[in-house]
Amino acid sequence: MAALSISPLKRREWLAAAVFLAPNMIGLTVFIVIPVIAGFFISFTEWDMLSAPEFIGLANYVELLTDDRLFWATLRNTVVYSLFVIPGSIVISLLLALALNTRIRGVGIFRTIYFLP
Repeated sequence: MAALSISPLKRREWLAAAVFLAPNMIGLTVFIVIPVIAGFFISFTEWDMLSAPEFIGLANYVELLTDDRLFWATLRNTVVYSLFVIPGSIVISLLLALALNTRIRGVGIFRTIYFLP
């Protein structure tokens, strides 16, 4: 089986892609991936940030699902926001964009009012 050879042009393209992607990947890792993983592991501990964390397993989740009424209200608000507010704002934004882009009488006044600070 012959070894796969990559042309110098392809190698340069891959190197350029890696150089351009590296800052984004580093930022994604430092600011999103590592905090999410750390938060996941911290969620299994009891920690007041003054003493060492103590591993308590799923006790935090059991307490959250059984005793915390605020959690359920927050979850309901999040679901309502995700299902109604976000799609509604997207539809309204699309309708406004279409209205600004039409050739109807008085659209210049509407554009002026819309773009005024």
